Amino acid sequence: MEGRSDLVVATNAFGMGIDRSDIRMVIHHTFPGTIEAYYQEGGRAGRDGEPATCLLLYTPSDRMLQEFFIDSRYPPREIVFQVYDCLLHRQEELLWLTYREIGMLGDEKIPDLTVGSCIKILEDASAVKRLHRYDNQAELYLKKNPQILINELTSRAKNRKKLLQNLERIYGDDQLTNGIQFLPAELAKRTDLSIDALRRCFLQMESEGAITYIPPFRGRGLRVLKRVKPEELEIDFHALKVRKAYELTKLDQVMDYATTERCRRSFLVGYFGESAKGDNCGACDRCKTRETRAVSHKNGTDPILAVKVLSGVARLKGRFGTGMAAKVLTGSKDRMLFQFRLQHLSTYGLLSDYTQAQVQDWIKELISKGCLVSRRTFIGEKNYPVLELTDRGFRVMGGDEEIYLSPAVIEQKAVRPESITLHGIEMETFARLRELRARLAKEEKLPSYCIFHDRTLREMTRALPGTPEELLRVTGVGEVTLRKYGQAFLKVLREIKDEKSG
Repeated sequence: MEGRSDLVVATNAFGMGIDRSDIRMVIHHTFPGTIEAYYQEGGRAGRDGEPATCLLLYTPSDRMLQEFFIDSRYPPREIVFQVYDCLLHRQEELLWLTYREIGMLGDEKIPDLTVGSCIKILEDASAVKRLHRYDNQAELYLKKNPQILINELTSRAKNRKKLLQNLERIYGDDQLTNGIQFLPAELAKRTDLSIDALRRCFLQMESEGAITYIPPFRGRGLRVLKRVKPEELEIDFHALKVRKAYELTKLDQVMDYATTERCRRSFLVGYFGESAKGDNCGACDRCKTRETRAVSHKNGTDPILAVKVLSGVARLKGRFGTGMAAKVLTGSKDRMLFQFRLQHLSTYGLLSDYTQAQVQDWIKELISKGCLVSRRTFIGEKNYPVLELTDRGFRVMGGDEEIYLSPAVIEQKAVRPESITLHGIEMETFARLRELRARLAKEEKLPSYCIFHDRTLREMTRALPGTPEELLRVTGVGEVTLRKYGQAFLKVLREIKDEKSG
């Protein structure tokens, strides 16, 4: 904020507090859960009116993290009841348990985040009440008379002497011996000590065996307000399902933004109910690279391809999502596909020349072009994304409009480097290098491959490098391994060379 540093790595909560007007770039390491959050967080950049960049690093696997948070916020009925049942089995009026401890009470461990959500749902149903943090009291027991403890202290223990004198004045000898409960902040004020000084006094006195000190519970305690059968609680699980589906839909929209072929600005403006002038802002990555991307039939695909993909989705009648649509179109032998008898559809195997990943990319492209829409549907307690055609999708499938999809990406197998075959005396050199590697690995308590791989040793055997520069040119030798092990290997290689020349 003071301008002494120009880079901050932070959570979004902390980053949102950075209100400098001259921020030139905002980088999202993973995408947020909603378009609103992204727009607000990205809006930190360029508030001074000068050019700025918003960079969103995207991979489909990021969705799993956001889905984990959403799943944790909306636990299923059986988990909520399981947590409530665990609380009912405790007889204490006040429960001083952390979420982790509550999650360990049942037969199956429940994650802390999920327990916290269950407690919130139970609190909304007036079944439990979370206590305030200031309800958490500490306990103190003196093992000797306060005056005796004071006399045992040295002249340097001024704070401990001051504390004991005030404790004797406030509570008296008998109470201190039997134990007192107090709020640390309140006691610090009454004894004219800082809270840190108070804690240090307690720790020092406890280490000397003069007191027993039990610090306050760090979480928030619980009070069970209702002790009824879980089924009798007034919890609207349907409303929770709807809210969860709403959040997942919001997440779908963020993914649409990340994968859209449209102008990013046009997408954002349209999301918030406004209309952009044209579909080319000239500033986002889509618009800046538009001229280099396939935009017509000359460098795109045959328009019949989009018709085939849309036909495959249409035959599923809004019952399945992207993954199943791709399996049907590519002719997958997946067990689930046969279970639903989808192999009998006329579009089964229609795109068998392509990979499932490629077909899924085309489906996402059709979503971004407004031909398909992904929505959520409930099946029992769970909800799933399913695909449906839009009005535009039906027009394209009917031949009233043409769509040119991006060309297929040709997958190539990684070319493995040829294995180096050794013969005769080379095998002896290789064996000596392996012995050296084994000795170094044993000394450093590392696996042998952490020193050098066999391929690197074979290449050393063939090349017989004599200098650090030559050794550095061997595949698998880097600056770090050269510094750590280079001299040892060069010494052995020089000995081998001398033996050969002699």
